[in-house]
Amino acid sequence: MARPLALCAALALLALPHLGHASIVTSTPPNHAHFDFVVIGGGTAGLALAARLSGHPGISVLTIEAGRDNRTDAATQSLLEFGGVLGGPLDWSWATAEGRTIDGGKTLGGSSSINGAAWTRGQDAQYDAWNALLEPEERAVGWGWSEDSGLLHYMQKSETFHAPDALQRAQLNASHSVATPVFLALKSRQK
Repeated sequence: MARPLALCAALALLALPHLGHASIVTSTPPNHAHFDFVVIGGGTAGLALAARLSGHPGISVLTIEAGRDNRTDAATQSLLEFGGVLGGPLDWSWATAEGRTIDGGKTLGGSSSINGAAWTRGQDAQYDAWNALLEPEERAVGWGWSEDSGLLHYMQKSETFHAPDALQRAQLNASHSVATPVFLALKSRQK
């Protein structure tokens, strides 16, 4: 059943030319508001798209999210307690066969808000193998890993990496063993 826009939680990202950046308003916009772009879904991809669009002076963007704004919800901030939101009001809990469910974030930030801060990519060889399955004329589109024309370039455009600071490194060192056959590390890039 379709819900009127007034009942949806809305996040308006309005690029204000005189400020040079986007402002965030978490409310329902006025009935006759005008936006240059409307992005449906306030998950990671939707908000990244809205942020890029609203980075252009004079452009206004409305992002519509079915869930609520959870930025002050402690359950989405704790890596130790993130599992507590699964199956609750922040989770779509899509039913599948055999009584199983697929979790998906029904909240501002989407599934990134309920997944315990997991951020992963496949290995470069996996993307290259995927690309090799394509017809020769389709391979040049860039579905492989290549730093120049492949998916890595777009992955890097979607993220800002902050290396662990001294306190975080100390916490990592204190919470992990160094004498087991399972190796954990930040991968260094080799040129």
